[in-house]
Amino acid sequence: MERVQRLVSPGVLGAADNVREPAGREDMEPDQDGWWALAQGPYVITYREKVNMPLDLVAFSWPRSTLTRSGVTLHGAVWDPGYSGR
Repeated sequence: MERVQRLVSPGVLGAADNVREPAGREDMEPDQDGWWALAQGPYVITYREKVNMPLDLVAFSWPRSTLTRSGVTLHGAVWDPGYSGR
């Protein structure tokens, strides 16, 4: 993992484009063994893996059921043909 952040304030999304404010985030550090202790609440976890899709494939991401049973919610993604990035 590249980064774990705890959301510390709500974001604002207004009807106009100029009324937007992202949620406040606080960086978290792992313990001495490299683990994060996550209390109940929302977090943003960033991975360093990069996706490089061939021009003839589409990919969908889905959370594993073991994560869902553990109370972890993931937002899925669609990677279009030719997509490259994070």
